[in-house]
Amino acid sequence: MELRGIYANASAGKKTVIVLLVFAAMFMLTVLSLAVITSFSDSGPDDRDTLLLTIVMQNILLFILSPLICAYLISERGSDMIRMRRIPTAPEFLLCLTALIVMTPAMNLLVTWNQSMHLPDAFSGIEEWMRQQEDIAEKTTGIILDAKTAGALLLVIFVVGLLTGVGEEFAFRGIIQNLFAGNGRNAHIAVWATAILFSAIHLQFYGFIPRLVIGAFLGYLLVWSGSIWLPVFAHFANNTFAVISSYIAANGCATDKFDSIGTVQDGTLWVSAMSAAAFVCVAALLYRTCKDAVARK
Repeated sequence: MELRGIYANASAGKKTVIVLLVFAAMFMLTVLSLAVITSFSDSGPDDRDTLLLTIVMQNILLFILSPLICAYLISERGSDMIRMRRIPTAPEFLLCLTALIVMTPAMNLLVTWNQSMHLPDAFSGIEEWMRQQEDIAEKTTGIILDAKTAGALLLVIFVVGLLTGVGEEFAFRGIIQNLFAGNGRNAHIAVWATAILFSAIHLQFYGFIPRLVIGAFLGYLLVWSGSIWLPVFAHFANNTFAVISSYIAANGCATDKFDSIGTVQDGTLWVSAMSAAAFVCVAALLYRTCKDAVARK
């Protein structure tokens, strides 16, 4: 029996159920695989190698294979659903990278603002739980990014930069955003709904707003370029910036100044305003460049 596109003509609701079932099955497979592998190791759950292995398995099984299986089942041409066929042009990649760079001060301000938020006293218990989750996530991230050698740095870039960039974009932009968009539905709703889910699933509440903005930018990259590879590149570049920054700090070079550019602490709020304006200009140029490239194809 041919399974390719078997649910291509199904309703949006049925396709959603299929996607949920596939992701649930692959999640269970990921958990079981990790349980079997770690049972032969004496390392604890906070061991760096264990955490890296967890990310690798999670990305390959849950975030890469799951979207490919979903696209195979619910689309007659799976790679078209994920938008894998078109390769963006060099100017698109360059403008995408430029946009990520110029938006940094504005994102720094957004990060500090989000981290300073407090819930009303009635929700103090929830806020304490959120802070605890944030501390756990920060500790885990610190362990993962603790690369002391060039070889360790390349490994983390491969795992956190490349695998995570490909995996999360295949899942969120390739499947979920396209599923939300459906046939002819509002692309803006699909972009922002996916961005909200993308940010929420990380369970880092005091980074929710910045990650929401990044998620929306990644979503629009897919819409503008018609290619999953542009958001994959942006995701890879964004994560790699963080990895390299952590590596520089671990080797004795402070990066606090860089992280505070454009914030109140640094006294350079005007830089954030310029950063936001520059980002809008670069994003507009990127939009035009993508549309022209798609039209020429």
